[in-house]
Amino acid sequence: TGMELDYVNITLKEMFSSPLTLKIGRQEMIFGDAMVVANSGQSTTSMTADDYSARTGFDAIRATLDYKPWAIDLVYSKIDEVYEAENQEDEDLYGINIGYQFDNYNAEAESYLFVKDADAKDIYTLGTRGSFSPVEGLELSAEAAYQFGDYLTQADASWGQKAWAGELLSSYAFDSKYQPSLRLGYYY
Repeated sequence: TGMELDYVNITLKEMFSSPLTLKIGRQEMIFGDAMVVANSGQSTTSMTADDYSARTGFDAIRATLDYKPWAIDLVYSKIDEVYEAENQEDEDLYGINIGYQFDNYNAEAESYLFVKDADAKDIYTLGTRGSFSPVEGLELSAEAAYQFGDYLTQADASWGQKAWAGELLSSYAFDSKYQPSLRLGYYY
């Protein structure tokens, strides 16, 4: 008797200039190996940061500048809308992700900065990731992120927050009919 819609968005390609794509509305966003920003349940690791990926999609505006081999993503997302309290602010996510595709070894690198702006808690995450395939079937990748910010308690005391996260991943896809693969990882 009812219908629910998810991932409703508008995509505008080549609107203002040829490399620009603008996407507005509910959308999937997965950056890097989904360690920091990803849709809930989409992470390839067991270490997705819940504070950025608690939903299955993001209400966002995403501008992608594709200057091959460079790609730049600018993101603004509304994580939570606060209606009830007068001194509370909405929870928003801002970010930039800059990536580069290399010609050799199917290699890529990217760096990012994401800012979660919430009532009494502002978190900044700065990170970088890279991957390459030195031989057919083998992929190696690494990602590291540093998170910092301040948390204001109800007694107006400020607490500094600092955290590191990282991962080293390797996967090998066997050349056979069923294409089995083996994946090993180390997460910090």
